[in-house]
Amino acid sequence: MTVSIINKKANSKGKKTDSRITPTLIDRHCLIKGNISQTSAIRIEGVLEGDILEVGNLVIGESGTVNGNVHAKTITIFGQINGDVVATESVEIKNSGKVTGKVNTISLTIERGATYDGSITMGK
Repeated sequence: MTVSIINKKANSKGKKTDSRITPTLIDRHCLIKGNISQTSAIRIEGVLEGDILEVGNLVIGESGTVNGNVHAKTITIFGQINGDVVATESVEIKNSGKVTGKVNTISLTIERGATYDGSITMGK
């Protein structure tokens, strides 16, 4: 199963543009089994068993867990990711965050208290 969330609306000339008004929220009482793709912003407080692809800004909240690979523009982790992480701009692992897997990004910040187990590749 793949969940595609497309936040697009037509402008006055009929062209599609991103609507960044409301980010997608996966509530702490929610379990999703499947992949998520094509959304500009998402916050996960629940559990996702699947991959996250083609996402703009991703936040894994303190109660959030992703069991799968993640590919986004920016990733901020307060919760847990069990899988490989690719960010085209930056990854921040906050003091409550835990990542198990490879990280590939241009900019990486790991706060004191965070847990990381894996390999890091930095650069373009």
